[in-house]
Amino acid sequence: MNKIIQLVYEYRTDPEFSVKSLADTLCYNPDYLNRHFKSLMKRSLIEYIIDKRIEHSLVALIDSDETISNIAEGSGFSSYRNFIHQFKLRKDITPSEYRNCHRMIHITNN
Repeated sequence: MNKIIQLVYEYRTDPEFSVKSLADTLCYNPDYLNRHFKSLMKRSLIEYIIDKRIEHSLVALIDSDETISNIAEGSGFSSYRNFIHQFKLRKDITPSEYRNCHRMIHITNN
């Protein structure tokens, strides 16, 4: 399990990284690897990968002035639309709203 988590962390920003590529790297069947992961982590491997990509994007949204599109690409999402969808699904706000909210907090705390 530690190897899986390490590889997800290392490759989360690669848009070509997937459950299949991870399974190939570890010489496992993708379905077996996903079932094993889910039995221990209580969520699917693809959900875990997406969560790690979202976590990566949160830092960039606050700490950089990059466009949302560039942040999506730099966080491993294959498309801007998918990034927006997955972000909103997990955070209940858009990346732009998240960025604006956290910048306002930063301004009022200074």
